[in-house]
Parts: sequence; structure tokens; C-alpha cells
Amino acid sequence: GALFLVSGAMVSSQMPAIVEAAKAKRLPTMFYERSAVAAGGLASYGVNYYAVGRLAAGHVQRVLSGTPAADLPIESYDRFELVLNARTAREIGLRLPASILGRADQVLE
Repeated sequence: GALFLVSGAMVSSQMPAIVEAAKAKRLPTMFYERSAVAAGGLASYGVNYYAVGRLAAGHVQRVLSGTPAADLPIESYDRFELVLNARTAREIGLRLPASILGRADQVLE
């Protein structure tokens, strides 16, 4: 068994309780953002909101420098990142294979 969570205000607001309940039942958890992994979730696969913020900041800088908003290109961010929590894996008795660790963008200890 495992627990996969999709984005939403309910999940975000209850993330600490979800993480603790899953750890108590030794269930692996998969979230949509890295903050859940930093809070004790096992893994996340999703958009890096810091990178999206940097992309948006570039647009703001151009507008503040005088570029008309209508002249800005439409951009999208399509890179997803995999973040793993090695400590949580150990706590629930899960061994993360080297092949998965090698694909991770970041492994938290």
C-alpha cells in the first residue's frame, strides 16, 4: 500500500497530519510539491515553484524596464522535479533503489 496525494487546499492544510499518519502506518507517500517532502513525506514529483517564480520575476523586470506587457512572450514551465526523503524511507523500512536515487533532483536527509 501507499498514499498518493493530489494538490488542493485540504491536502496542503492537513499535510503534517497526513505525513504523521502515513509514517505511523509505514505507508510511502507521494506528494505534488517539495515542501511536503521537507515536512516528512517520502517523495514529490511536481513543478518547482521557486523556478516558476524566477520566470515570473523576469517578466516583471522587463515590464518595470519599460517593455509593454503585450510584447512579452508567452512562456510555460514544463520541468518537473523528483524530491525524495531518505530519512522517511528509513523510518518506514523502505529501501530506495540506486536507480531511483540517481533520477532524483534532490534527496533530503
